[in-house]
Amino acid sequence: MRIGSDDSFLSLERVGQEGPAVVWRVAAAVTGLNCFATFHGRAKVHTIEETPERIANFKANRVRRFELMLSHGGWLRVKRDRRGRTLVRFRLGQFRAGAALEGKVRLEGESATAFCRDLRGLL
Repeated sequence: MRIGSDDSFLSLERVGQEGPAVVWRVAAAVTGLNCFATFHGRAKVHTIEETPERIANFKANRVRRFELMLSHGGWLRVKRDRRGRTLVRFRLGQFRAGAALEGKVRLEGESATAFCRDLRGLL
């Protein structure tokens, strides 16, 4: 699954499972004021039994936000505003490198619905 534009995006692909954690291949790019940063690597998704239910509740407008914790201090935070727009914020990092990439992607309409559907499929 890939969301965003050519300049700023987040791409997630399931590549396996290690114990209770799902493993994603992650690629991201963030464009800012006169800078461009990228990340490519793997991240474990620390899911719990309620994670699919939380995503379903978000998709059904019963809750306005949810969060997934990732390995190496990373996270994925999803929030819906009153107008129905969805903001996907992410932090991806590497402990060995001592660096992290933070970014965000705004989704509207069908792309927000497709994101929730595709995210459940990645878990």
